[in-house]
Amino acid sequence: MRTIILPGMGANSNMYPKEQYKHLEDVSFINWPKYDNEKALNQVAQKIIELYEINSNTIIGGSSLGGMVAIEIAKIAHCQKVLLIGSATTPEFINPVLKKLNTFAQITPIKLIQLFTGKVNQYAQSELFNMFKESEEQFIKAMCKALFQWEGLAAYNGQVHHIHGEKDFVIFAPEKNVTIIPNGGHLISMSHADVVASFIGNSKH
Repeated sequence: MRTIILPGMGANSNMYPKEQYKHLEDVSFINWPKYDNEKALNQVAQKIIELYEINSNTIIGGSSLGGMVAIEIAKIAHCQKVLLIGSATTPEFINPVLKKLNTFAQITPIKLIQLFTGKVNQYAQSELFNMFKESEEQFIKAMCKALFQWEGLAAYNGQVHHIHGEKDFVIFAPEKNVTIIPNGGHLISMSHADVVASFIGNSKH
């Protein structure tokens, strides 16, 4: 079954290093589409559905913001399975301090990235900065606001597979129905790529 995985906010498919993920069959790690004034997660979801022809036979997932948009995609396209990688099923799990991002209209990318950076090695940190420099500022600003207006999982009835870092202080881990990575931070797709790759592979069955 085809699987599509979204990146986190301010990131792209490079947050899934090819060496650790290339063995996964029929899994596509995609980038965010070009921003076109979308104000809500379901608007981004609809655009991705159309671009990638997602239907009920697609497994959809993502990291952080990508997981939340994946939930919206699953609702619209009736996907039967969602994979959450350091993501959330409701805005209540997002660190409330991050609500202040809504007021940071002139904040620099460096400051934002410091807020969203988890505990990763030096290579991953460098790659994260490179990804962030390529991201669209207006998309990030719009999504920071949209996160806290999101309705969450709501009436979605499909399967939700969830993996989360124990020490993720950006999005807090739920207490049940989740696989916890000990000492993992927010960027587990990079810092614990082998574990996350296995999670994606096993979730396809």
